[in-house]
Amino acid sequence: MKRINNKDNTVPEIGKYSPIMRSMSHEMRTHMTSIVSLAFLLKDNFSEAKKNELFNYIHQTCKQLIIVFENFAELEYSDSRNIKKEEEKCSITNFLAPLFDEFRAHLITGGKQRVELINEIQNIDLHEVIIDKTNVYKILRCLFFNSFHNTEFGYIKIGFYIKNDGNMTFYVRDSGNSYEKTREFLNSKDINSSLNLFKDFYSAVNIFLAKKLVQALHGVIDINYNGTDGSEVYFTIPIKNIDTPKPSLYKYFKNL
Repeated sequence: MKRINNKDNTVPEIGKYSPIMRSMSHEMRTHMTSIVSLAFLLKDNFSEAKKNELFNYIHQTCKQLIIVFENFAELEYSDSRNIKKEEEKCSITNFLAPLFDEFRAHLITGGKQRVELINEIQNIDLHEVIIDKTNVYKILRCLFFNSFHNTEFGYIKIGFYIKNDGNMTFYVRDSGNSYEKTREFLNSKDINSSLNLFKDFYSAVNIFLAKKLVQALHGVIDINYNGTDGSEVYFTIPIKNIDTPKPSLYKYFKNL
């Protein structure tokens, strides 16, 4: 089966023996083997604490499978021109708060206690913006799970900043080891050729979907080195300001 993938008319193979299908099959078998093995272990006479640990691991593994296949379905069967877009008024102050709660829970249940999630949101004078919150959340989830997948210790930092040009930039920075792989997936137009180089279905789907969603929002996405092998993936999208940012000196003189 072939499908026109994007406006550049690239046609990736998603047939039985294509790299993407082989990678998806491998990903599913790996996770299912883990789930079944742990389920059998639950029959043994473990302490309640150990059983809870196994339950949490099974639950996390199932969630990862669901996430990656949902993202794969959206990547393969949606077009950047027909992705549903819906802008809404959002408060800047706590814009990412629900995501940080969600991501911290994933780090705990996913056994990534050695990875610290750091909020790098700066103080911004702007209080509210009009933005496509749903798709921005999807993009940040893709980027977070890419970092989650490739970072064993250190940190994952998430932040954003707003410029006076009507654009908002978000970034996810990690101390992992996936810069070359993430850069390949980000710059490639053919997921199959990239999977021949880096056989990582999980990261490929997350990065390709993030890229497609950013394009649908008329934005740009790119990557920088972070440390030795870590990465900083950032994307910039247009927003609508509800109130105008004031220069920092304004607050100072106002309070004199």
